[in-house]
Amino acid sequence: MTTGLLMPLGSLKALEETLPNTEFIRVHKSFIVSIHHVKSVEGNELNLGKVRIPIGGTYKEKAMKALF
Repeated sequence: MTTGLLMPLGSLKALEETLPNTEFIRVHKSFIVSIHHVKSVEGNELNLGKVRIPIGGTYKEKAMKALF
């Protein structure tokens, strides 16, 4: 089983601009996630099953709107 984590060779900003914003959201300066893989939100973290991703303060409002 794979965790679905990828390490892009370019900047996350460049990757963010190429991904469809209806399916992927930036949730932290170091993370972009697929909204389809989010199982739940617990405090300031996204639960993706076996992986938890922090939600950065500057991204939280936009992330919550995209998820709910």
